[in-house]
Amino acid sequence: MDYTRLVPKTSQERLARIRQIHQTYTPERLRATFKAFGVKREQLQKQLVALDALSDIIKQSLMESTSPAKRLPLEIISMILVYHICGNYGSLQAAMLVCRRWHRAAKLAGEIWSTIEVQMGYHYLSSDGVARCGTEKQLLRAFTRSEGLPLSISFDAIFGSYESHVTALFNSVREHFPSPRARSLRVTNIHQLASALFDSWDLTGLEEIETEDDRLLKRAILESRKLAILRIRGSQLKPFQSLPLWGRLRKLHISKVDGTVLGRILILCERVNDLTLQDCELNPQANPILMPQLWYLVLRSCTPFWPIDCPNIMKLSLEYTGRSDSIIHTDIVLPRLRIFDYTGSSADIHLPVFKVPNLEDLKISGPWNSVCFEDNDNLLSRLWVNRPREERFNPCVLHLRNMRVDQKLLAKALATLTRCVKLRLHGIVHSVELFKVLKVEQKRIHSGIAISRTLESLVITFSGLRRVSRSALTHRAREFAEARKSAGIPLRYLEIGYDILEDCTSNQ
Repeated sequence: MDYTRLVPKTSQERLARIRQIHQTYTPERLRATFKAFGVKREQLQKQLVALDALSDIIKQSLMESTSPAKRLPLEIISMILVYHICGNYGSLQAAMLVCRRWHRAAKLAGEIWSTIEVQMGYHYLSSDGVARCGTEKQLLRAFTRSEGLPLSISFDAIFGSYESHVTALFNSVREHFPSPRARSLRVTNIHQLASALFDSWDLTGLEEIETEDDRLLKRAILESRKLAILRIRGSQLKPFQSLPLWGRLRKLHISKVDGTVLGRILILCERVNDLTLQDCELNPQANPILMPQLWYLVLRSCTPFWPIDCPNIMKLSLEYTGRSDSIIHTDIVLPRLRIFDYTGSSADIHLPVFKVPNLEDLKISGPWNSVCFEDNDNLLSRLWVNRPREERFNPCVLHLRNMRVDQKLLAKALATLTRCVKLRLHGIVHSVELFKVLKVEQKRIHSGIAISRTLESLVITFSGLRRVSRSALTHRAREFAEARKSAGIPLRYLEIGYDILEDCTSNQ
């Protein structure tokens, strides 16, 4: 196309062309054109934003369709969270912060919100499986989200005007929930107000009670048809000795009871499989009370040292404070015991009488003042070094705490362990001598090489050591770990003085 024809040739044609352009492209028309362009640009930008949002939705749906966790219904996630938080004392706050689906699932799980601990002031969600409430708003929210399920109520330690604070909280809740149902009541810190606070509550489904209020305790025992867990003091026992409730209990915690009353009650507890006795005194001349159904026993400062004959227990916790000098002359055989926790003094007298061939977890703790833990070297000798191999304590997990022992003897004792996988020593290692002797002992033991073949986790914590001693222990621990790695039996976890030197567990 020849564009030269469009160019005006004469001055008259040029003036006519200018007039035409001026009439066609007026300022008003130009402004209208630019405005139309602006509207069109905004429309295109909105369409672009909509396309981006649609792209995110498509990506999210693709992720949900490919991830099994994303395909789970909220009801299933709620059941998982209930097991994690209520069954294993998981963190409610952490679970609700994982994602929006978990947050919604946690809000739908009434079992989580039905376990409430009342505190002073404002508190965030708990990290140990309960909803902690310190304000009216928090308490009402927990009651609402519990969806009418029976409630478990406990109270934090008492502080100043705590009782008036609790009264105001429950009065405000009573307006919205006049007669809630109770599953568990642990109200030891407000015994003067307990009966008044729960006067309107339905206790027919109550499963657990612990209170110092005799009126509330009597009402719970008489009204509840499901009571299975009872925590009671000796002074509260007299009115209930002849009631049939003892035959249906599953868990019993008794404190400060003399032998006559306690003996009669324990004979009636045919179904109790979890028993705690604290500051109880039985007749030392009488035979131990036979309770073959027990699987968990806790004894704290009891006389005599072994008042219960329970050959089938799987978990045992003993706390001895030296109240009596009773010495056991016969062996205590516990073939099913898996977990053993001993705290206090005179361990060298009491522990050797136990025969526990299937022990998996052993914890021995001295008093807070380790000087009071007498004759620790004798304890190591009687339990491990000088004990026949078939009678030694040979756990998979060993925890020694707050003890003063000779480091060479400690190394010899540890070298006799043939099943130990996890070893934790707190307040017991105070020099590098342990690693020196342990290395020598391992070289001496050729049959199975004991601890060097089984140990996977070693944790040593201490307090009061100089920085030089800490650094020397850390250096020796690193050498110990390198030697094991060179031998083909590396440690999977090593922690010295709260410093993690080796951690292969996170890769699993």
